[in-house]
Amino acid sequence: MVKIKHSVSTRIANYLIVIIIFVGVIASLSFTLMAGNRSYAEAINVSGSLRMQSYRLLYDMEHQPELVEKGLQQYRESLYSQSLRNIHHQFFVSEDVKSSYDNLIMRWEKMESFAQQKNFVEYQRDIANYVAQVDQFVSALQYSAEQRWILAVWVIALSLLLIFVMVSYVNWYTRKAVVRPLEQLTQASIQVQMGQFKHIPLDVDKEDEIGNLARTFTKMSSELGKLYSSLEATVNEKTQKLQQTNRSLTTLYHCSQLVTTNNINGKILQMVMQNIMSSEHLRYLELEVLDAEHWNICLGTKQPLIECQQTDVSMEGETLAILHWQAGLPCPDLRTMNNLAQ
Repeated sequence: MVKIKHSVSTRIANYLIVIIIFVGVIASLSFTLMAGNRSYAEAINVSGSLRMQSYRLLYDMEHQPELVEKGLQQYRESLYSQSLRNIHHQFFVSEDVKSSYDNLIMRWEKMESFAQQKNFVEYQRDIANYVAQVDQFVSALQYSAEQRWILAVWVIALSLLLIFVMVSYVNWYTRKAVVRPLEQLTQASIQVQMGQFKHIPLDVDKEDEIGNLARTFTKMSSELGKLYSSLEATVNEKTQKLQQTNRSLTTLYHCSQLVTTNNINGKILQMVMQNIMSSEHLRYLELEVLDAEHWNICLGTKQPLIECQQTDVSMEGETLAILHWQAGLPCPDLRTMNNLAQ
């Protein structure tokens, strides 16, 4: 089994895991910011009610003193409510908001003492400044909430942009490392199917699954090409031999017909020689008749640099003539020449 150094599937899986983790982190951060903004909204509502409660206490001190203690209790519940106390424990809360809340508590302790002592004059004298401090705290809360909303929007927008970039990169990498090589492999497969074993070049240098597949396919197509070429050469060779045998049989048949159906003379022998020369693609053919030179027949031009072959022409064991020839291309079948000489 071939060892894969750089797995494409593992790399893509890692990219997807990173994207999923990143989306989870961004979602958690967004939910945290949204939850903080919800708590901010509650804190703004509560702090906004402090203004009205302060004036309500002033009214009770003047007209309904018996309700002052109840009003103080309600005011303390509002001022020390969970939504306001959480300001010190939330993320992304500015120090101005925290210090403004602490100053408001310190200022209220003084105002509360005036209310408990039924000191209407001092309470009335400081109420305007205290309410202004409450308004300042509410404004700080509102501004901080707006900044958190802006931060949340920016975080979500940048996160979506980053996710888009990451997904685009994974898509680009997948097309580069998987889709395009597979398209090339498909095209190469079609070429091999059509008998074109020298297919388009594949990227065999990659140390991943696709590179391993490309190397295996290239080797397989090369072996198939060699096998196909060998088979084709064998078929061609057998076909040529069969054609040559068929041609030789045809030549033997025609020569036999000429000899058996006619009286043997120079003209008949020349026709036989012409059939042999044409059928076997000879350059030169000569029939040397023993003790009868006037029967000698020469066809073609004898080449001094080409080997001249010969065989005896005999009948019933007696040599009557000698057949000389110089082969052309393709070379004649020696069995045919020997059969003709019999």
